[in-house]
Amino acid sequence: MTPQTDDVPSLDLARDPDTGVALDIPTGWSQIELPGFQLALAMDEPAHAAVDGSLFRPNINVLVSTVAPGADVALAATETVAALMTMDDGRVLAYDLWAGPDGVMGRHVVSAHRDGAITLGVTHWLFVHNGLATTITATLPITTLPAGEAFGETAVAGLRLPTSGQAPTTSDTTVAAPRPRPDAHLASFGDPYEDISAIGPACTYLGTGPQLDRPLVEMIATS
Repeated sequence: MTPQTDDVPSLDLARDPDTGVALDIPTGWSQIELPGFQLALAMDEPAHAAVDGSLFRPNINVLVSTVAPGADVALAATETVAALMTMDDGRVLAYDLWAGPDGVMGRHVVSAHRDGAITLGVTHWLFVHNGLATTITATLPITTLPAGEAFGETAVAGLRLPTSGQAPTTSDTTVAAPRPRPDAHLASFGDPYEDISAIGPACTYLGTGPQLDRPLVEMIATS
């Protein structure tokens, strides 16, 4: 996936002195202190998040953690998806490859879940390099998800991954787990990417409107 950041200028660089991980700070955002994370950014103005007028301050945080030997970004991303599916009304909306700095290939996961009266959109960018996992998480009201994606992409466009050999200030060692099942179709082309076919059936949603069966949809599409 190619980042689209032209509409959101960046203002400055936020850098963690212990790990070297860094992000661009989008205009209208500020760096804040958030215990347990290497970096945290927050929008200067809160956004309306629910019909009752509830406010939520969009934020982006960065966590650097160690990983078990042999663990890679596919494992980190599928573990993230598993955790998202346990949240209140959790839905995974997108799961993509993401090109990071220095040729490191990451993952881009978009999800949504409820937090009381508020529905939040959450975007993760995940990278594993030199034994360290870097997880960038952008959280904002679901109604502002497109704009929030642009802010997140602006921040990630300036990503500097942690420097090899520097221990994270917050360590969360990933326990070795079975490798994600490869996608058989992609594997036939020599692409060793994980199978995500189980995500869709697990995120089923039945709306309250009229239900259209396939023959009717095909008739509408061809008329």
